Amino acid sequence: MIRFLMQKIRHKKWLVLCMLIGNMLLVAVATGYPMYQSASLQRMLSDEFDKYQEQTGIYPGRIVMTASESKGELLKEFKEMESYAGSVLSRLSMKEKERVSVYNLSSAKAESKLARADATAQNVKLASMSNLPAHAEVILGRMYADQKTEDGFLEVVVTEAFFVEKNVLLDEEFTFPGLKGSDGQQLKMRIVGVIRHKDPHDLYWVKAPDAYRNEAFLSETLFAEQFLGDALPHYRVNAAWYVLADCDSLSYKNVKRVVDETEQMAGYDHVGSEIEAEGLSKVSNAFAGKEKKILATLRILQVPVLALLGAFLFMLSGQMLSMEQNEISQLKSRGASRLQVLGLYFFQNLLIAGVATVFGIPLGMLLCSLLGSSTAFLSFGGGRMLPVRPTLSALSYLFLALFGSVVLTLLPVVRYSLVSIVHVKQKKAQKTKKLWQRLYLDVLFTGLAVYGYISFSGRFSELSADVAAGKPLDPLLYLSASLFLLGTGMLFLRIQPHIVALLFRLRKKHAAPAAYASYLQTIRIGSKQHFIMLFVILTVSMGIFDATVARTILANAEKNTTYLTGADFIVKEYWKNNEAFVKKEPTAALTYVEPDYGKYADLSFVKAYTKVYRAPVECTIARQVEEGKKAKSGLSASLLAIRTNEFGPLVLGEKGLNGYELYDALNVLSTNANAVLVSDNFRTKQGKHIGDTITYKNSEGKTAEGIIYGFFNYWAGYVPTHAFFVEGERVVADNYMVVAHLSYVQERFGVRPYEVWMKTKGIKESELSAWKQAHNVNFVKEESLSGNLRAVHNDTLFQGTNGVLTLSFLIVLLLCGAGYLIYWILAIRERELLFGVLRAMGMRKKEIVQMLFFEQIFCGIFSLLYGTFTGLLAARLYVPLIQVTYAADNQVLAQSLVTAGTDLVRLFLPIGLMLVACVITLARSISLMKITNALKLGED
Repeated sequence: MIRFLMQKIRHKKWLVLCMLIGNMLLVAVATGYPMYQSASLQRMLSDEFDKYQEQTGIYPGRIVMTASESKGELLKEFKEMESYAGSVLSRLSMKEKERVSVYNLSSAKAESKLARADATAQNVKLASMSNLPAHAEVILGRMYADQKTEDGFLEVVVTEAFFVEKNVLLDEEFTFPGLKGSDGQQLKMRIVGVIRHKDPHDLYWVKAPDAYRNEAFLSETLFAEQFLGDALPHYRVNAAWYVLADCDSLSYKNVKRVVDETEQMAGYDHVGSEIEAEGLSKVSNAFAGKEKKILATLRILQVPVLALLGAFLFMLSGQMLSMEQNEISQLKSRGASRLQVLGLYFFQNLLIAGVATVFGIPLGMLLCSLLGSSTAFLSFGGGRMLPVRPTLSALSYLFLALFGSVVLTLLPVVRYSLVSIVHVKQKKAQKTKKLWQRLYLDVLFTGLAVYGYISFSGRFSELSADVAAGKPLDPLLYLSASLFLLGTGMLFLRIQPHIVALLFRLRKKHAAPAAYASYLQTIRIGSKQHFIMLFVILTVSMGIFDATVARTILANAEKNTTYLTGADFIVKEYWKNNEAFVKKEPTAALTYVEPDYGKYADLSFVKAYTKVYRAPVECTIARQVEEGKKAKSGLSASLLAIRTNEFGPLVLGEKGLNGYELYDALNVLSTNANAVLVSDNFRTKQGKHIGDTITYKNSEGKTAEGIIYGFFNYWAGYVPTHAFFVEGERVVADNYMVVAHLSYVQERFGVRPYEVWMKTKGIKESELSAWKQAHNVNFVKEESLSGNLRAVHNDTLFQGTNGVLTLSFLIVLLLCGAGYLIYWILAIRERELLFGVLRAMGMRKKEIVQMLFFEQIFCGIFSLLYGTFTGLLAARLYVPLIQVTYAADNQVLAQSLVTAGTDLVRLFLPIGLMLVACVITLARSISLMKITNALKLGED
């Protein structure tokens, strides 16, 4: 059997090669999707950690555990927390990046032994930090010793803040009248060094060194010897354990465990001890919410291409078997059992599947790694490849794919193995409709798709609310779109022969012989072309639909991001102030030192810039309670103070969103110094009108008054509502906004730290860095539109969608090209005798080529045109519904259907190349065909 099988494969090598390619793609897709999904989710988790650190400046993997021991009163709790600190990471399934233990005694009076006129008693906390010498740089003196000195002193090091603020000297000695050591002697310390961090980015420094203003650090060993262990119950000891988990070691599969553990930590608040893991908790919860949406989206998007791969293998297997009908029937006639025939094809399919596995898995990893850099449909950005690794789920998908492949390619064999030579001849003489035509599956699929569209359209607001609450979009919506493409495509196949027949009736009296023969061929045996025509229709329609989905969600996200950002580049400098003094003297006035504003003119890439002050305010709203009586209530709002003449030229976003141009609103605002524009909910919810006066107050209690000159629904950066959950229910609340004159606000509130909004020609990072260094600028906020848009492009949901859609289209395109080529090569070979007869009847070879060209029009061009039509129609119907799942939490602008000519060019270019390659291959096959030999064979 093996020898016969190898001869059979060698004889049908091109068909077997196509089967191998189809199986390779099936294996690549089946294993690639779970690997891509796993890698995407892992990168999303990493991005969430990076985003948290960027926004808060705090390392997200930081877990802080604190405990106090009050002379034996809280000894049990202290020991429990000390033990918990050592096991917390094993509970979270994370690796340790750094662990810092900080122990300190309660603050105690320390008296200097040095006779100095300016020497005063100091409040000092004797403390220790684990592994301090490895992370600290001694800038004055030396590091402490691990033991007491011979004269009984504890050697300590202090920070620069301690050294300067407490006005101490190097080697100065202090005694603690209220503290005794483990030997019963009065405690004494000697300051032997001043330290600072070696690396400002070292995670070890969970607090900056200058935050330790009262701590005098001694050796960890010496501190334990003096105050911990058996001596612990005799002192008031405070401890903080900082466990810094390696965020990269957290698998997205373990996030649920982290969520549960951090919830327990948040609830741990006992006397003398507390646990805090805010970063891990927030990131894990945010990821868990997004993960459901991404998983649902990626799984739904992969179904159509897997179905088409299965259909391709089924079609190809059927095509091979249709050519081997005579061979199978001869084997049956010569005594081969049905089981032997099935076994022959089973081993053939198993061999092909095995070879496909060897090449398919690396191909899947390569495709997924490449698609990880996808920034749009059929568009790739360099530099950020996805780290794809084999997973257990990928292996399970592999076995399912191989099983499906073997079964699909074996099913036609079951049917063909039942027939004899007589049955084969009889069947060729019969003309029956396809099963899907008899069952009217095309009408059924189209009807279900239309019903789904009507149903989902009717509850669009409910869909939006579900997605906003973090629920994935109903998969039936994606299924409806897929059924629409499939159903309408099959419907076209039902009516296409009638269209050709109508054209034939109109043209038969004037048609040339080649065209006449093409019409007859298509009408008589056109049903054989249905499968490949459906592939072409689905390739084009899916490509247009997928491109529209990708373009629409990306364009709407970019539009919304531009609106929320407001300008090309926004910065806010650190302003020197007297906040520290005001904390000590609450009666003192808070003052700021305004940096030089004119230096921004030195940046060559800046075209225009302006001051913008943003701050929360409390508005006082007067309400009519009874006739002649009014009541006042407070209302939280955000204040935006601008320079009207400078703001308009540089602000970004769509124009005319409010029904009038921004310049018109700014012109109205500029007519009065205390005029304000307010959000429309002041009018609809608070009953305010043009000409009414509102009072707004800042956090310092300073007030200002404004006269309402207009209302707006949209303003750069303004989000009309915000949502939050109360007992599991999603609640939407209004956001209010007041736009005022910067000069008036500064007059009433004083000059406060403002932002600088800039219009740029593209940010030059090298120039900006040099400028910041030259002017000693320290930004507390730095936001660019390009950076925000880049974040949108790199968003896991968008990138995953773009990647899956691109992969699906490329695979369907490859399948369509291979299937189209195989069908026509086999069709031409089957009609070799017919071509010989036509040549004998006087038809020239050129006319035979023309006949095939007309058939290409009826098969390929018709399918291409209809695929374009149905793809555009499906996009118009279903994309507005599907794009809801991609709406951001702060989505403000209405989403709209977006199509771009460049997408269609990018789409039809590979399709056109595929068709050209097929036509060239077919032309070459015809030119090499020996038609005269076929005619002689027919005579024999």
